Amino acid sequence: MPTDAASLLSKTSASFHDFVRYSSVAFAGISVMLLLFFHYVSLDGALFWTNPLWSPNTWEFLLYVGYLQQMASLSQLTLLKTPYFLWDYTDSFAWTNFLLQDSTPDSTSRRLETIVLGGVVSFADRIGIFESKILYHAVTGFAIVFFVLLAIFLIGAILAKRQAEKQSSGEFSTSVHRLRSTSIRTLGLCVLIWYFSLFPLSLYASFEISMEVTASAVSNALSLALIALVVVCFGILAYSGRVIMHKSMAELQQFENMATWGSLYAEYTYRSRMFFIIGAVVQITTGILIGTMDADPMQLIVVMGIQVLYLVAVFILSPFAENVVLYFTYALGIVKIVNFGLAFSFLNSNTMSATDRNKVADAFIGINSIVILVWFVRQLVVFSTYIRVWMQRDDKEDPHRRNEESTTKYE
Repeated sequence: MPTDAASLLSKTSASFHDFVRYSSVAFAGISVMLLLFFHYVSLDGALFWTNPLWSPNTWEFLLYVGYLQQMASLSQLTLLKTPYFLWDYTDSFAWTNFLLQDSTPDSTSRRLETIVLGGVVSFADRIGIFESKILYHAVTGFAIVFFVLLAIFLIGAILAKRQAEKQSSGEFSTSVHRLRSTSIRTLGLCVLIWYFSLFPLSLYASFEISMEVTASAVSNALSLALIALVVVCFGILAYSGRVIMHKSMAELQQFENMATWGSLYAEYTYRSRMFFIIGAVVQITTGILIGTMDADPMQLIVVMGIQVLYLVAVFILSPFAENVVLYFTYALGIVKIVNFGLAFSFLNSNTMSATDRNKVADAFIGINSIVILVWFVRQLVVFSTYIRVWMQRDDKEDPHRRNEESTTKYE
């Protein structure tokens, strides 16, 4: 652990790092919320998008969230010489794992008092959560977000059905179409949140399983871990893969399918529509490795190797329908690899001086803060595009076009 004087920051440096940390977390959080919103409005039939680079889309949320989770995973890798201010930075992104950081120094709520270990145990201690309860916290956070969206979907579907039953004519009113569209697109947000949960649930479920195996003990948490890993991660992935695999190109372009499952396949060519499984397996496998491995440096090498293999698969299979998605994937993939490369400086076996480690930590924070800031600015530009298109929307949309909403990609 970096406990020498060289690892400590001056008051001015600490204030600057706090500013960068809070700004990055705020920018990243706003970007995630905007990306959820953009996914929702990208399928709005009253809006027409002309420039794919600066328009709301269905692919960017998963790409950006995957980057944030991999960047923040440095907090849970076995890197015993990580400077504390870098841990402060990455710990602040605990919300990407559906966790809330407890900053109150309550000694009665902390499991570790004098010894700080590495990996998930150390991470849980720093954010004020018992490591034996971290899976419960992650599952609770995921369940709250998921079921709130699911409730909105069900309410919208029920209201649309009741309004449709009140109408005697064959053609439904505008309000019925809007309610149906809203409910289906909200169901698509549930799919996004599920994908969002793959990394944290696989990480903490595998961590809980490994801890119970090591301790030769069985608790209720083991059942929850198996449900999270087998049912939520692999089970839903298998189901979604089966649904998408057996649908024709025309069926996948239908509004109901696009709004529900489009975030998983819309950016790929029809031939490569199952490529999303590779991305999901990368998330799950990375979580399992971080949750179960603690060998220095094998854990970091394997996790970094997975990211390299994913980019190789993208290069060989060329699955994307548009080059813009390919370029963004390469860019963030390279940033992930650079992050893991910098993390080698924090291995316990590394003999680098504390001063040099601080410089590497500053580089890590600087690179990722710039990426987060640039992405935030990009979302503001996309939002301005949305506002402009929304103001120009055709409020008197052709009713015949509304009847075609189930057979086209957009309403």
